[in-house]
Amino acid sequence: MSASASSSSSSGCTVGQLNVDNPICFCGLKAPQRTSLTFDNLGRRFYGCINYKRNGCGFFRWRDPEICERGKEYIIELLEQIGRLKKKVIALENEVSTTTEDNYTLSKKLTYVENSRKALREEMKRLIAKMALIQMKLKEKDNNIVRGSSSSTIALPMSIRSPFAYA
Repeated sequence: MSASASSSSSSGCTVGQLNVDNPICFCGLKAPQRTSLTFDNLGRRFYGCINYKRNGCGFFRWRDPEICERGKEYIIELLEQIGRLKKKVIALENEVSTTTEDNYTLSKKLTYVENSRKALREEMKRLIAKMALIQMKLKEKDNNIVRGSSSSTIALPMSIRSPFAYA
């Protein structure tokens, strides 16, 4: 029979797993292993009656020997370090989330820019084709002008003609 819990109680302990090595309390039930969270016995494991919250039999037995003062200090230092690392993890997760959102926004902008560039290229091709057509028509017009006036007069644009020609 195996049951586990990871809740912590107001008595300052966490509940571990039940297994064949757990002692039997005075109620006749296997006493779960718990971990003390109090300052004096931080991290020290013990067995206690499973019904301690419901006026159990009061069974209690330490599993681990008492922790020396340096051990207690070290555990506290480790817990503080864990707390700092958890804060860093949260900050990094927030940064990743922000970066992901930024990447999404930049991706949308890049798609817009690529689509705009594609549209501008198409417009540029259309304008080049139109310009080529206009140049071709101008050449054709110039050729007609040169052919039509080959006898004696060359038709010049108005800006080049003499101002005295119309007097």
